[in-house]
Order: sequence, then structure tokens, then C-alpha cells
Amino acid sequence: MHLIQTYYAAVEKSKHLSNENLDIENSLIELTYQRLSLLHVSNNNIKTDIEIFRSYIQNVHIKSLETMTQTLIKQYAELLLKCVDKGNYIPIISSDDKTNKTNHVDEEILLLLLLGQTSTLNEAVHDWQPEHEGQRERSHQAAYNILALLSIFLSRKQAFHIIADSYERALRFSFEHFQTSFNYGLSLISSGQSYRAYLILKECLR
Repeated sequence: MHLIQTYYAAVEKSKHLSNENLDIENSLIELTYQRLSLLHVSNNNIKTDIEIFRSYIQNVHIKSLETMTQTLIKQYAELLLKCVDKGNYIPIISSDDKTNKTNHVDEEILLLLLLGQTSTLNEAVHDWQPEHEGQRERSHQAAYNILALLSIFLSRKQAFHIIADSYERALRFSFEHFQTSFNYGLSLISSGQSYRAYLILKECLR
């Protein structure tokens, strides 16, 4: 993992390396991590898979790999939601003081999804020029994927006001997307904000 960090830190500082080459190499690293984690899942080696996800998310903080990090956060959250419960959860331990960073799987899932949400919203493309339409759509989809998982998780906790707040933030750059607006309206109903929900859903039906 340290070698990957060192390599990409050098790559980003290299002025002669083209963006196209960087994109290709990023894609190869992303594919490797995805395939590696899926391999362990298929072999029911959840513990190793968790270690791989945690190692990457905690240790690699490189701008050009932000999209890959968002993807892995989503995959890791899905893994925890589907395959891990309080009976087989392995708490995160601090290497400094040997104390637990998370005591319950729900804590780690929430931290992951909030981290993913912050990352996708920060990376969202706000430029409405036609030439940026593709980038804008991809950034919206990345944010929506994380938000959908966050909504599922928080719905189980009946934290509908947090869901509504999350959709409201997403609407700042994706107000033209029906599904985001519609889900925002539904979350407002669930959080007891009926009149605001009426206004939003009325716009959706136009």
C-alpha cells in the first residue's frame, strides 16, 4: 500500500506524464482493487476483504484517485450492509493507543457513507456549459449512488430528517434530475415536512 502511495505521489508531480496515461493507470489500479475484493468475497473471506478496503480508504489520499476512492467506499459500505453484523464485525483499532475507533458495524457504515457523500458533493461538477454535460452527469450519478445507500441505511434508523438534508444538498447541482427531486419530496413527507414536500412533488409532476 505504501508503494502505491509513493508511486502516485510521484506521478502527480510528473509534468511529462499525460492525463490520458494517468487515467489508464488509475483505471488499472481501480480494476485490481475491485477484482481483488470480489475474489475474497467469492471465497467467503470477508475478514481479508475488509482489511483490503480499510487499508486503501485509510491510507490513500491522492487527488487523481478520488473517483476510485468513492467507488470503493460504496462497495465497502455495500459489503458491510449485506455481509456483516454485530456478531462478526471486527472493530477498527487505532495503531497508536489500541483503542477502538468504531465499536459497531453501524458506526463504520455511517462514517463511510458520510465520507462518500462529502467527497462526491465536493467533486460535483457545477458548470452548466454543454461541453461539461458528461462530467456533470457522472458526478451526479456518483453522488446519487452514495445517497441511495445512505437513505437505505438511515431509513432503518428512522433518521428521515438527515435523509432530507442530504437530498437537499444534492439538489444544488442536480435539481434537473427527477429521481433526486422525487426522493427529496418523499423524505420530506417522512420527516413530517408536508408542505415543503407538496411544493417539491408538485414541481416533479409538471
